[in-house]
Amino acid sequence: MKAAINAHVKLGINPSGVLKAGFDVADKGADKCALAFRHGILLETINEWSGKDGDIYESVEKVFELCDMNRYSTVYYDADGMGAGCRGDAKNINAKRQKKVKFIAHWGSGSVVNPLDNPFRYSNDTWDADKGRTNEDFFQNYKAQSGWELRKRFHATYRAITEGTIYPPDDLISIPDTLPNLNKIITELSQPTYGQSPSSGKMLINKTPDGCRSPNYYDAIAIAFAPLPKVNPGFFS
Repeated sequence: MKAAINAHVKLGINPSGVLKAGFDVADKGADKCALAFRHGILLETINEWSGKDGDIYESVEKVFELCDMNRYSTVYYDADGMGAGCRGDAKNINAKRQKKVKFIAHWGSGSVVNPLDNPFRYSNDTWDADKGRTNEDFFQNYKAQSGWELRKRFHATYRAITEGTIYPPDDLISIPDTLPNLNKIITELSQPTYGQSPSSGKMLINKTPDGCRSPNYYDAIAIAFAPLPKVNPGFFS
């Protein structure tokens, strides 16, 4: 994780590509909301706030405010559990605005994307027993696939920084050293573990090992960097 700090500067990469925000939703209580802003490989900024004494609608309003400040117009939100109502709240808020913000559901409990692709990008990031496996054969759900995507990015970035291994720039990840709570972000990104489902043998993510609290920064970043379905080839009409 630490090798990825300012990786775009160390490697001379100018961040470009997708502008995508990941929203981890929380309601009243000790858990917090988190909103990560991603520009290509760069985690531009991330915000965290308490939902205590408020409601999800107020948090969605805050997401709109932060998107306006950071010039983002697309938010992927955690649609499992408490986040299910975000779509309706966002629709009501968008109806009153001229500049719209698109809210797209991220179903961590849902099916993987690009199911027939291989989950290993590079030959040095696999084991003989896993060669030839597909995404749908390897991952338990989209949450596991999204967590593994982060792992692949950090692994590739580490090797690019420490060993000089050449990877496509778009496969890396960079975290600015100017982010508030940088140490907490690195700690939360390092917290989740992975294992196998006892019933299916597929890979799954454990975000809260040994009684740890839910890693809100990790959740938001995993959503922001989650793999997206490939666009089908063809002509635009």
